[in-house]
Amino acid sequence: MFESLYVVLDRATVFDGARQAEFAHMRGRRVLSAGVCPVDELVTLASSTLRVTVVSPMNFCQRMSLDAFRRSLVPYVARRQLEQDGVFSDRFRLQTEVISVRDGKAEAYAVACLEDDAEMAMESLPVQERPLVRLAVPESAVAALVGRVTPEPVLVLWYRAGFLTCLGVSRSRVVWHRAQRVEHDSFMKLDHWRAIVERAVAGAPVEFVAGHALRVNLGAGPWAQTSAWATNGSQSLVDRMSKIFTGVPPEAVLRSPELYGLAFVPRAANLVMNGYGKRVRAWTWGRPAAAIAAICGLALGGAGLLSSASAERTWDMAASMAAPLQARHAQVQASLPSDAAVKELQSALAMNDVLSGGMRVDQLLARLTRMAQPNVRLKRIDIARAKSETGQREAKATTVSTAAPRKNDFVVKLDFTIAGSYGESKKSAEQLVVRLAELGTLEGTRFDHVQDQSKQAAPMAMFSTNIVLNTKTLP
Repeated sequence: MFESLYVVLDRATVFDGARQAEFAHMRGRRVLSAGVCPVDELVTLASSTLRVTVVSPMNFCQRMSLDAFRRSLVPYVARRQLEQDGVFSDRFRLQTEVISVRDGKAEAYAVACLEDDAEMAMESLPVQERPLVRLAVPESAVAALVGRVTPEPVLVLWYRAGFLTCLGVSRSRVVWHRAQRVEHDSFMKLDHWRAIVERAVAGAPVEFVAGHALRVNLGAGPWAQTSAWATNGSQSLVDRMSKIFTGVPPEAVLRSPELYGLAFVPRAANLVMNGYGKRVRAWTWGRPAAAIAAICGLALGGAGLLSSASAERTWDMAASMAAPLQARHAQVQASLPSDAAVKELQSALAMNDVLSGGMRVDQLLARLTRMAQPNVRLKRIDIARAKSETGQREAKATTVSTAAPRKNDFVVKLDFTIAGSYGESKKSAEQLVVRLAELGTLEGTRFDHVQDQSKQAAPMAMFSTNIVLNTKTLP
């Protein structure tokens, strides 16, 4: 059975010079060794794979409600929302798991961490000697451990190094998440921590605080001194959780749920990047494939030595073995997104921006139709979200008004043709300008009358303008 190395890296201890890591050397569900050691010594522990979690106050892990009308847009909309809400100001990794998409609203589980924390883990650990199959936030590991023993909603209180984390867990996923820093010595007092906990969980969803809701206390908190791991009738849940692994005291699992929960972190919460993930898959299958190839090669070589007549059969067998590999190569090539698919996604994102910003294209077209006179015809319309700029725009032709676009603005580019002589078309254009100004700010307005070059061509004028619309001011 393959051996695996579970590691917990704490941002506070890795960057402070001590560079300590908590580890568990596993063979299946059996713990071969566990403890704390310098990060540099982890390379001496033999294992086939690595599973790592990074403890950081900047981790994000909970359920999100998003404005998205397609599943493929959820990762992009979630990333944009986290940036706009100020959750992350630097680069970060994000993994989403879509629950449902209905009526332009999407529900999804989101897991994210700082890119610096992920890179710190990759640089500190021996990922070149053994594949990193899981990189997770500790909240996902704790939820996975609890979800291993029950799919029911559970309120989890987890304490580690001055941080009290409250998790609403259901089916191995974090639905609700709150974390706060507490003063360690004060929190560890037996007569004080319960009041802090009750205030911390006051805002939890009703499914986690109702009278029948399950609650467990995990981590090296004050409850560990009296083994008060279970509350509200959840003792059987705690008993099952502590007996999942062998070779370690039951309380060790409850004291370090972020470490032992790494065994059950789902792929949807894995923050290993795609490029390295492909290397891991090649790493995983490379040895068995090489062994099979070596055995087949020896068998084919022996057959060739026994009889030269079997050379043709050997060639056929080799060709049949290569066929699945060629088919797999074709599948990989086919799975790569085409240029058309990329353009379709970009178009869908742009449409999602329009819909989420409140723009009703059908209402805009109806108003433009009512404004136009019989001799006025709309030839072209382009709609795009306005770019935020400071300063005024320089108009190439006659400009009615210039103003810097604001948030929620859209720029509508219109091209009209106006039939009639110069005087008639100019009068119609002036009336059209007055009506279009009711919709928003006009920019770059231009009027060009086409002179009669032949008696058969009817006189006409070209009229174009840009309207800066704001969805909050539209009727």
